[in-house]
Amino acid sequence: MAEKNIYIEGIDLLDFYGTANVNLEKLGAMMPKLKIIARGSTLKAIGTDDDIKHFESRVNALLDYYAKYGHISPDVIEQIFSKGIASPASLGDAIVYANHIFTYPWGQKCIRIYDPDKHLIEIGEIGR
Repeated sequence: MAEKNIYIEGIDLLDFYGTANVNLEKLGAMMPKLKIIARGSTLKAIGTDDDIKHFESRVNALLDYYAKYGHISPDVIEQIFSKGIASPASLGDAIVYANHIFTYPWGQKCIRIYDPDKHLIEIGEIGR
């Protein structure tokens, strides 16, 4: 078993780990063969060399994504880890979803997206 410390820089740790560590838990779920330990701005990954290299490259892709779009969510983590989006440059000016379709208490369905200038746009259906 190998281990490596990965330093998280250029991002607020709350944004990276997520509220109640939801993003950290998603990282662990995406790499179940690794033991991931978070201590401040350091992630310690314990596992095989190949798994650690893969994890480190994906964490770097997450940091690049955050630098371009200003947020990280469990959905973004899943995209980067499972679909192999190596960097946000490969996305170009694609639509970036801030969340899944959700329903307000009054029944209106909405979705939020980011435009290329990082403005949050909410799109919802009109009244019935």
